[in-house]
Amino acid sequence: MIPEEVKKQAKIELSKRSFWHFEQTLYPELFTDERKMLKEVAETIQSFVEDSDKHYLVLSLPPGHFKSFTAKNLAMWLMGKEPSSRVIGVANSGDLASMFSTQIRDTILGVNYGKGGIPYPDIFPDTKIKYGFATKSKWELEGSAEPSYRATSPTSAITGSRADYFIVDDIIKNHTEAMNAHALKDHFEFYKNTLFSRTDGDDYKFIFVMQRWATNDLSGKIIELYGDDVININYKVETNGVMLEPSIMSLAKLQEAKKTLDPNILQANYYQEPVDIKGRLYDGFEEWTTLPLATIKKNFTDVADQGKDYLCSINWFEYEDKLYITDIYYSNEKAEITEPNVAKMIHADNVTIAEFESNNGGKGYARNVERELKELGNKHTVVEWTPQTANKEARILASSAWVQRNVYMPPNWSSKYNAFATEVLSYVAGGKNPHDDGVDVLASLYERVANPNEVRWLSADSL
Repeated sequence: MIPEEVKKQAKIELSKRSFWHFEQTLYPELFTDERKMLKEVAETIQSFVEDSDKHYLVLSLPPGHFKSFTAKNLAMWLMGKEPSSRVIGVANSGDLASMFSTQIRDTILGVNYGKGGIPYPDIFPDTKIKYGFATKSKWELEGSAEPSYRATSPTSAITGSRADYFIVDDIIKNHTEAMNAHALKDHFEFYKNTLFSRTDGDDYKFIFVMQRWATNDLSGKIIELYGDDVININYKVETNGVMLEPSIMSLAKLQEAKKTLDPNILQANYYQEPVDIKGRLYDGFEEWTTLPLATIKKNFTDVADQGKDYLCSINWFEYEDKLYITDIYYSNEKAEITEPNVAKMIHADNVTIAEFESNNGGKGYARNVERELKELGNKHTVVEWTPQTANKEARILASSAWVQRNVYMPPNWSSKYNAFATEVLSYVAGGKNPHDDGVDVLASLYERVANPNEVRWLSADSL
């Protein structure tokens, strides 16, 4: 019978030579032999790092398939093999990047490891955090004269740091950002002007462990720009009904995801078939930081039709030919839920005129909101309604250029109003769009600012 200490030493020796065995030794309950995909990923990364003369590895994985775990483990393994290694780790936000950095640091200290696993200091005893040179986002190893690990994001600076390895872990936050041409451009500019400038000579490696979103996301731009210098590997969540890794995502779970996910997101994230953002009507909006003094605040509400349509209600005002949006309510819930919520939003923002699109039962909806306003003690908001007569798509297209130039959104609007932002930023002119309620309201706001004489409405007092 082989003594346990002998078994342990054998695992340690294998871990030093093999990235896959390192992951198994540190987290045996997660990186099991049955998870063949994870082994393939580990072996691909090791081959790229040790044997390839190429500088870029783009590894596209579906959500939940251990991308971040793999990225963190790789940083630790590289510094274990060679404590002089310098790593820059990139995440989609500074907070997330710092969290990953802290987790890596604590694991090297021996704090974090899996159930039944061997602590990191037992595997790589010569790799030690330098006392007094460790923060959340930057720390050094003993024997190093410069940062061993530096955490960053597309909005963070890394002045003074250079690296041998750049590990980029999913820098796109969500679908809204993926559909924003400005955001995608900013990601590439961050790579070009910040990350690449931190390389030292010709001996560097970029590892992009991501899921695809758009054809010109950062992965797509790297593949397009560097071509033969890129190893590009895509993992689909399933092929012909056979799941990539059934223990991580079953076919039943995938079928449930298909019921709720936008088809474009599903194809991009889970099948690595990115969405082409060409043809998108809007590529993002300017955000106001300080609001100008409003004279009259208004609201426009498009009431949801039958089916899966959304109610869209927007508080806004005009100032010097610009349109400032102050609040948005976007919901497909029942009227008994949305009516009081719309009234609360109108009341809280001190709206003077609240206008409702009267098609699809909008007149009755407006009267109900008016009643809710009275119950809130509101005595200053005038409720009005008007029909929409022009072709919806024609109105949307005709207004889009003006809306893009002149509409200012609230700070962090794409996160705060994610469902609304997703619809607006993914709307394709002349394409099949699951929803158009948000872009239709933006078109209606354009008509009230740019063509006010063509808008006719009725108030409750006039009937």
